[in-house]
Amino acid sequence: MRLTMGTRDEILRTMAEAYKNATKKEKGRMLDHVVEVAGYNRAYASYRLCLYGKRLFLRGAGGRQVILEAERKKPVKRHGGKGIYGPEVEKKLVKI
Repeated sequence: MRLTMGTRDEILRTMAEAYKNATKKEKGRMLDHVVEVAGYNRAYASYRLCLYGKRLFLRGAGGRQVILEAERKKPVKRHGGKGIYGPEVEKKLVKI
């Protein structure tokens, strides 16, 4: 039997504040619990717990202000990883 949206939101509401102040290991256990009970994907559960209760102010049509109860995720900064190719292939790639 699936839970209703209201029940899922209630589960998130009860765990959100504790999740923000938890250590990494505790967050992992909490995520496991939410995934098991609510049936969410792990990444989505983490996303919902992190953003619960935050507000986003936007300008709607006609210049009206719209308030949403979530905040956009900040883009992740990616650092260059290890090269895939060996030195011989890299030299040839540089020529291209």
